[in-house]
Amino acid sequence: MSAVDQQFDVVIVGGGLSGLLACKYIKAAGLTCVVLEATDDIGGVWKYRDRPNGKGGVTFSTVSTSSKSVNEFSDFPMPDDYPPFQRHTQVFKYLNDYADHFNLRDSILLNREATRIGKTGELWTTKDSEGDSYQSRQLIVCSGMHQFPNKNYEQDPRYRHATVSMIHSSSYKRLTDDYFGKDIVIMGGGETASDLATELTHAADSVTVCIPHGQWLFPAVTPVEVRTNGARRATMVSDTFSSRLRRLVDPTFATFESHLQTKAHFTSRTFEKWGGKNGHGIAEWENDAPYYGQFFNKNAQIVELVHRGQIEPKRSIRSVIGDMVEFCDGSKKRADLIIFCSGYITRFPFFADEKYGGAINDRFKFVVHNDDPSLAFIGFTRPLVGSFMGLSEMQSLYVSKLFSGQIALPEKAVRDESIAEEKLFQELIFSATTNRIEGLVNFQSYMDDLASLAGVRPDYWKLFFKNPVKWYFAISAAHNNCQFLLNDETFHDEIFRRYRNYHRDNLKVRVHIYPLIVNLVPALFNGKSRIVMAIQDALRTALDYSLILLLSPVLLFRVFFPPDRRWKRKKRRMIRSGRAGILLEQVRAKYASEMDS
Repeated sequence: MSAVDQQFDVVIVGGGLSGLLACKYIKAAGLTCVVLEATDDIGGVWKYRDRPNGKGGVTFSTVSTSSKSVNEFSDFPMPDDYPPFQRHTQVFKYLNDYADHFNLRDSILLNREATRIGKTGELWTTKDSEGDSYQSRQLIVCSGMHQFPNKNYEQDPRYRHATVSMIHSSSYKRLTDDYFGKDIVIMGGGETASDLATELTHAADSVTVCIPHGQWLFPAVTPVEVRTNGARRATMVSDTFSSRLRRLVDPTFATFESHLQTKAHFTSRTFEKWGGKNGHGIAEWENDAPYYGQFFNKNAQIVELVHRGQIEPKRSIRSVIGDMVEFCDGSKKRADLIIFCSGYITRFPFFADEKYGGAINDRFKFVVHNDDPSLAFIGFTRPLVGSFMGLSEMQSLYVSKLFSGQIALPEKAVRDESIAEEKLFQELIFSATTNRIEGLVNFQSYMDDLASLAGVRPDYWKLFFKNPVKWYFAISAAHNNCQFLLNDETFHDEIFRRYRNYHRDNLKVRVHIYPLIVNLVPALFNGKSRIVMAIQDALRTALDYSLILLLSPVLLFRVFFPPDRRWKRKKRRMIRSGRAGILLEQVRAKYASEMDS
C-alpha cells in the first residue's frame, strides 16, 4: 500500500493491540485510516523478540495474568481450545487472526515510525521514518506504554558507588546461563518482578525481591474450592468473580477503610483471611492500601516461593557500595545483579508541539485530548484488576463513534469537572500506586462509564422484562466484552454461548456468596464420603437460600439505588464540602512521612 502524501480521515500511530482495535472500529464506522507501525510486524509487546531492543515486550515465558473471559474481544472469541490464561504466542496468533478476520492489513504500513506530527488549521500532518507524510482530520495515538524504560536508578544517589551490574527488566528476555549461580536482587512489586523472580529461582543461587511500598498479591486462581462443569471439586479462575450480580452484593469501591471510612467487603475478607494482610501476610511487603486501592499483582506464586525459602522478601534498598547491598532493615547481602522492574515513562517525542503530549490524567476519560478533541490516545490506561485488552477495545469503540459523529463530546466545562474529579479521587484512593502508574482505573466502573458515553451500555431492565432467563445469565456471568453487544439481539446466540461455556458455575447462587459462606462455616466444606457430601450439599443449599432471603432487602435496595450511582454522588458531595481535599492532604502527608522515614 502506498500512502505518500495521501489524506485520510484518521491516522493511527502504532500497530500493536490498541492500534489494531482502533483500526477495526474506525473502519467499521465508515472512516478511512492508515496505521503506521514502527517495527516489522503487528502485535506490539505481544510479538516476542529474542534480543532486547530498548523497549518493553513479552519474555520467552510470558503468560497472560488476565483470563480468556476478560481478554477476548466482544465480536471475536478466542479459540475454544485456548486455556484460561494464554501464552504470549497464543495472544500473538489471536491478534493476527483478528487482523485477518477484519481485513486490517491493507490499512497497515510496517517499518514506518512516526517521526514528527504537527497540526495546521484543521489538519494533522504525520511524517514517517521513510520521509512520507499523511494528512488527516483526526489522529489516534496507540504508540504504547512500554516504549521508554524508567531508568531512574541511574540518577539515584543510593547507587552512586555501586559496581554491581544493574539492568532494567526490559533487558531480560529468557533464562540463560548468564543467570546460573548468581545472587540476584529484584526491585519492584508488579507482575514483571514476580515473573522474573519466579523464573530466576530455577537458576540463581539466591533471589531477593524488594517491594518498597508494599503490594497486594491477588491469586489468578482462587484459593478456595468451587464446583465447575469439568469436575466436582476444582479451583476457580478469579476473574469469574466479576459478575454484575456479585458487584451488587460486593461493590468493589466500598473498601477504602483508611481513607473513606467504609467497610471492607466479602472478597477482601476472604483473601486476607486466607493469605493474610494484603493477601499474603509477608511483613516486608505489607502496606495500608485498602483492597481495590492499589494495582493488583496477580502472580501470587512468589508467596509460596517465599515460604519455600526460594525468595527472600525485603522492603527496599538503603544503599549499594561495590557489590554489597544494604537493605532498609539494616541487613546486607552481596549481589551479582540488580534488576529494576521500575516500569516505563510515557513519552510522545514525535509531537512538534509538546502541548499535545502531557499527562494521561489530563485527558477526558484518559482518552480524548481536552483542548483538541480531534486527538485521542488509546491503550494508556491500566486496570487495578481486569484486562488491558478489554479497556483498549472499549476506548476504540468510543473514539470511533466520537470521530464519526455518531455521538457528541460533552461540553468543555463538563469535561473539566470530570477530569478534576477523577484526578483527585485517583490520588486519594490509589495513593499507594499512582506516583508511578498514571491512568489507573477501576476496570468495570470505567468500562461502564465509557459504554454509557458510547451508547452501548447493556439495558438490563429491558432484557429482564423481555427474557428473565437471559437476564439472569447476563448478570450472573463474569465480565466479558460481549456484554456490550447485548442490546443487539443478533449477537445473542454467541453471547449466551460464551456465558454457558465459561461461566455456567456463576449461574449458581452459591458462587456469588461463596467467600462469605467459607468464612462463616468453613467446616461445612470438608469431607469426602458421598453421604457427607450429600449432607453438605443439602446444608449449603439451605444456607444459600436462607441468606438470599436475609439479604434480599439489601439486594433490592442496590438494584433500585445502584452502588455505582451512590458512589458518584458521594464523591461529588465530598468535593463540594471540601472533605475530599482534606482527606487528600492527609494521605499526602502520611505517605510523605513514610518516604522520609
